[in-house]
Amino acid sequence: MSRYEAQSNLTIETENSNQIVYGYLNKLFHLTCTVIQGIPKGKLLWIVNNRTLADTGTSSLVLSFKPKQQDHLKQFTCDAIINFTEFELQRSVQLFVNMPPNVWIFPDHNAVILDEGDDLTLYCNYSSNSNITDLKWKIFLPMNNQLETSQSSPDLVIRNIKKVNAGQYVCTVSNMYGNGSDNVTITVNCKYFVHPAVWFEVSLAILPENANE
Repeated sequence: MSRYEAQSNLTIETENSNQIVYGYLNKLFHLTCTVIQGIPKGKLLWIVNNRTLADTGTSSLVLSFKPKQQDHLKQFTCDAIINFTEFELQRSVQLFVNMPPNVWIFPDHNAVILDEGDDLTLYCNYSSNSNITDLKWKIFLPMNNQLETSQSSPDLVIRNIKKVNAGQYVCTVSNMYGNGSDNVTITVNCKYFVHPAVWFEVSLAILPENANE
């Protein structure tokens, strides 16, 4: 059985001139293939990675599913196997999945432990297949019982960090299809400095009464 690309005998709804269809992450999507009237009766199939996902004996076949991130740029092929002939019709499209940004903070740890006086540098990395509309840092500071919103720059730097800077740091990135975020918990250990004169007075205070005899 011979095979050729059918540019007119098969149609796929919503495809553009570049043979691309657009769906949305985790939202129900219908991929419809139709063979034109007058073609001898046969069988329609939707094929992905050499696997048949759906088939029918009618002139139209709908594949319904919720696109996942791994479906982005995947190729879907509609195959029309025509009875009593020596060929089959075939048409392929590529799925573009519109999705919120993927966000990850560097250093990529759930928790970062610093000493007072250290410098803190965090970077908000993201990937997005559409233009981002917003990027924000939000900082939850339990010692002050407050929420701070920082600048919209990907990098966040705090010099000479203090105990009051300890908390949860969240970066949220938005595009027209939603939001993505990541967070890291910052712990700051206190650095206590005891002046030598104070240390000497404390030492004398705890000496036994007969220590000078």
